[in-house]
Amino acid sequence: MRPSYHDVVAKILGRFADAPSPDLDEAVLVALQDMAEVAGLEHAYVVLRNGQAESFSMTYEWCAKGVLPQRESMQNVAFERYPWAAALLLGGEPLRIGRMEDFPADGEKERASSAAYGNRSMLLLPLHGRGGLINGALGLETVTHERSWGDDDVRQLGTIAAVLANVLERKDSEQALRASQAQLHAITQLSPDIISIIDQSGTIVFNSPACKRIHGYDPEELIGKGAEGKWHPDDAPAVVRAFHHLLANPDSIVKAQYRYRNKDGSYVWMEASASNQLADPVIQGIVTLSRDISDRKREEAERQELERKVQQIQKLESLGTLAGGVAHDFNNLLVAIMGNIDLALSDLPQHAPARQSLEAAWKASNRAADLARQMLAYAGRSRFEFEPLDMNELVTEMSQVLEASIPKRVDLRIVRTPDLPLIEAEPSQIRQVVMNLILNASEAIGDQDGWIRVSLRTMDCDRQYLAGSWLGDELAETKYVVLDVSDSGCGMDAETKSKIFDPFFSTKFTGRGLGLAAVFGIVRGHKGAIRVTSDPGRGTNFQVLFPASAATAKPSKPVSGMESRQHRGGRVLLVDDEQLVRDVAGRMLEYFGYSVVLAEDGARAIEYLKADCERPASERFRLIVLDFSMPGLDGEQTFLQMRQIRADVPVIISSGYVESEVTKRFEGATFVDFMQKPFALDDFSEKVATAIRKVDLARR
Repeated sequence: MRPSYHDVVAKILGRFADAPSPDLDEAVLVALQDMAEVAGLEHAYVVLRNGQAESFSMTYEWCAKGVLPQRESMQNVAFERYPWAAALLLGGEPLRIGRMEDFPADGEKERASSAAYGNRSMLLLPLHGRGGLINGALGLETVTHERSWGDDDVRQLGTIAAVLANVLERKDSEQALRASQAQLHAITQLSPDIISIIDQSGTIVFNSPACKRIHGYDPEELIGKGAEGKWHPDDAPAVVRAFHHLLANPDSIVKAQYRYRNKDGSYVWMEASASNQLADPVIQGIVTLSRDISDRKREEAERQELERKVQQIQKLESLGTLAGGVAHDFNNLLVAIMGNIDLALSDLPQHAPARQSLEAAWKASNRAADLARQMLAYAGRSRFEFEPLDMNELVTEMSQVLEASIPKRVDLRIVRTPDLPLIEAEPSQIRQVVMNLILNASEAIGDQDGWIRVSLRTMDCDRQYLAGSWLGDELAETKYVVLDVSDSGCGMDAETKSKIFDPFFSTKFTGRGLGLAAVFGIVRGHKGAIRVTSDPGRGTNFQVLFPASAATAKPSKPVSGMESRQHRGGRVLLVDDEQLVRDVAGRMLEYFGYSVVLAEDGARAIEYLKADCERPASERFRLIVLDFSMPGLDGEQTFLQMRQIRADVPVIISSGYVESEVTKRFEGATFVDFMQKPFALDDFSEKVATAIRKVDLARR
């Protein structure tokens, strides 16, 4: 009489309960045979997943007499070899095949393999491990006959599969325990981190050899001793609090960072992770893993400094964008102010009473224009006309002005370096840098006696040196000319240093705060960098780095001959979205003798130009004055459409932004000139006459 499923399950459970660990393999094989007998099978086996790999191996196999074993050929078999079966089992579902024709189309690979082995029917049951993970499968097959698998078969055999899964995990756990004991010994001997066991009083009862490499102590030197006195005084309270928290919360894992005193008296940054195992009858202590994190601390400090610099640069860029926009709009207003003053002065007799007031207003407008230029310099949008520049010569030329600009109680000394390389720069902008740094140093000294040192030298700057400066991250490692300005003034704290290049930031009650902001923009425009060193009460040092030039001599400037500035009249198209600018620039052009057509936007200007083409050639526009920044069609888009209509008319692009930023949009275009807002009457007159004259000469 064939035994029942219930009898077999009880028999297998009893056998596994009594079997010692070394006999578990034999017990599994006997269990496979028992299952085969109760279920009428001829082939039973266990396949287990190879760790976390996408493959499995047949670990146990029982075969009835005359059935060919498969174990040797079923080692390290990839899931992709049996994709349908693997997907089903990994999803926790059994695989039931009563006959080979039951395989679905997706299981063609599985059907072909089973048929090759002579199988007639099969049942695969997933083996569930901890957490519901599928560790393998129990396989049951017939060879001589077909067999259907009812729900009761699946349920009863699934119970045996669950028992097998637990037994195999028990075996794995015992093997893992033996392996872990060997590994623990190896780890404590070879681990780069210090593994310690501490009792509840804080006394060290075990220390791994890594303490010799990190701290210089032999492990035995610290056994029976506490760590008091070896923590850095600033860190000791936090470590003590962490230790007491660990004692009060046995289930927690506590981490702490601290500086530990080495045998040679130096300190090293450590990070400890501790677990309270005092209740464990084997360990009876607090297990601690301590790691040297000096490199991490240094990298964190460097990263924080880099993040601070990036945030500061981003802030300055945002402020620069704001400053540039304000300067642009400000320049539009100044066109109206200065233009109207110029026109009024032109109409007044030389000795008119109102002339003095208008001239004072004109000077004030020029100072306002200078303020706008400083804002553009901060925004990195200044107009720079570079030429080879000798810094020694420039500072020498400025020496008298510099000495006159600071109080007599301040000693100014200038140190030059012979054979200093030239730099590519705009002299007026570099003079502004030197002057602003000197005035800033003088204000830092205040009412006290003090000194200012200005020195020039060359330096080969590497990446590390440049990275420690403002604007230096993108610069090349090369030779730089260094303008060094030091003072004995009040110095700055870290917070003040972080804001010194902000526009409108000042430590002075009456200061406007644009000096150093303009320096920042000028240096950025010259592809240079700035290093600032300062501490409260210890003065300040500014190092401004300019890339050294390969030029060996300054070129002489060509002497331009006198050119006729006479205007011969004609029609001019003036395009600007600002009513104030259209009014005053139009009046200027009329003052020069031109007939002016005004357009408030690009679309209207295109209409006027198309209509103008219907006029006789002698009556067409001789010039177009075109604003660069306009809503709708901007200056560039308007220009391109105008060139499709007329390619021979000269165009003056006017803008509150600087020439270098605007003209790069018109590279390669002919008969195009630029007029910087705000502009004076004489400058505008010369620009208009020159633009028209160029076209007239080209037509001859």
